[in-house]
Amino acid sequence: TLHCITDKPNGINSQVNIIDLDLSLDLEYVAWKLVLFDVFKDKKIPIIYFDLDIVIQKDPVSLFSRIIPDKIIGCSKLHAGVNVIENSHYLYPTFINTSMVGFNSHQVNYIYDYFIKNKDYYLVKYQNNDDRFISNELKDSYSFFDYSEDYYFRNYYMYSFNQPGVNSIVRDSSGSYPV
Repeated sequence: TLHCITDKPNGINSQVNIIDLDLSLDLEYVAWKLVLFDVFKDKKIPIIYFDLDIVIQKDPVSLFSRIIPDKIIGCSKLHAGVNVIENSHYLYPTFINTSMVGFNSHQVNYIYDYFIKNKDYYLVKYQNNDDRFISNELKDSYSFFDYSEDYYFRNYYMYSFNQPGVNSIVRDSSGSYPV
C-alpha cells in the first residue's frame, strides 16, 4: 500500500492512501517528516519511506529485509549527497539522511514522542532539520542502508520545498508496488 502524508491531496493517484497532516503541530520544512514515526505506530508494520525526489532504480521490496528491530535505517550522509564541507559548518551536523528510511512502525514511535515534547527547542536547535535532530539526539537509534546494494539516489532537479510539509510517499509491506 502506498501512503501520502500531505496537506495538499489534490492530484494524488486515487490508489494512494492520503494521510492528512495535523497542521496544528506548526512544524516547518523537513521537521514534518518526524510525523512518520507517529502516524503508523498502531499498525505494527515495516515502513519504507522515500522523499519524492528519490529515483527508485530497482524493486524496493528487498529493503524490507534490511530493517533492523528498534532502529531506523537511513542513508549515510556520504552516500546521500550531503555536502561534507557545508555540513561541518553546523554546530550540530548530520550523520544520517532520511530521504530514504526504513523502520518497524510500532518500534520507533519514541522518536516522535521525544521530539514533540520539546519541539520548539529542537526546531531552533537543529534548524528545522530532522536529520540533525536524529543524528544528535538519537545516536543509538539508527543504522545505514548498504549503498552498494540499495542504490537509490536523489533527483536534484525535482527537489521541492512545499510548505508546511513535503508531499511524501510511504510504502508499507502489505501491497504491491505500482510502477
